[in-house]
Amino acid sequence: MADAINEIINKIKLSETVYIAGHLNPDGDAVGSCFALAEILKVFGKKPVVLLETFSDKFDIIADNQHLFNGSLNDLPQRPELFIALDTSVKDRLGMFEQVFDNAAFTINIDHHVSNTNYADINYVESKSSSTCETVYSVFSSYSEINHNIAAPLYTGIITDTDGLRFPSVSPKTFEIVARLIETGINFPEIQRTVLHARSFAEARILGIALNNLRIASGGKIIYTTISISELTICGAMYSDLDKIAEHLLNIKGAEVSVLFSERGEDKVKASFRALNADVCSFASRYGGGGHKLAAGATLSGGIDSAAEEVISSLEEMINGI
Repeated sequence: MADAINEIINKIKLSETVYIAGHLNPDGDAVGSCFALAEILKVFGKKPVVLLETFSDKFDIIADNQHLFNGSLNDLPQRPELFIALDTSVKDRLGMFEQVFDNAAFTINIDHHVSNTNYADINYVESKSSSTCETVYSVFSSYSEINHNIAAPLYTGIITDTDGLRFPSVSPKTFEIVARLIETGINFPEIQRTVLHARSFAEARILGIALNNLRIASGGKIIYTTISISELTICGAMYSDLDKIAEHLLNIKGAEVSVLFSERGEDKVKASFRALNADVCSFASRYGGGGHKLAAGATLSGGIDSAAEEVISSLEEMINGI
């Protein structure tokens, strides 16, 4: 792994045009890792370009939008010297920026998903890391001072991907890194309140819809719900407002697995899985998805009710075999 880190550092030093991108529907780890790396590249004397789809405004607390590309894709030079993909397990999760990745002279993939397909010229995947932000710290902390502007987004990514440092992916190393980030003087209580606990009116309304649509299977071991596009529209909510719902459902007493099914277009449904012990990453892979053992997702074809019925039926077979 040390050789890969040296390669990454050398490639960055030799590149002038560096694009950084995260996955579709960016969460805190994608946003945090992209903006933290952008600040790190400034230390290297680079002018990074961050490529991200629209993300929740709760991350404005840590995002320095001076690096964010806001123009039309047609206005973006299509062949950068270096393209760094973060928190993205498969290339097509880069969405509209996948073609730019393919056109790049050189590509780097930094991630922590066990399902990562190693699609770049250099792949640095720490599957035991709590988050991609933890991985970014591991790669760059020996080569760059971790200042306040870098620490804030790194802290954000770590706490959002671990739900406040309470997932089994958290290790002693994670706590050591968090301590070092706090030492930089970041307002960590305010970051945690804003990104983990504060809800917009739209988020609160869509959570209410999700709870109203709540269903159980396997005697309460499986908790699941559905959100349609029309319900999302009625609440004035965005897809990013659904991020915490599956985790919220897992707090229901007796639940071992929770699933949120959300419509993403005509005959297109996203299933978001969370689990206490079950390997939902392996389960999601049946549907072309992936992620982590206890947190994964997949996109299915068909209507939301038929997709939910099919997935829950298969999930019951897995759960009852535990």
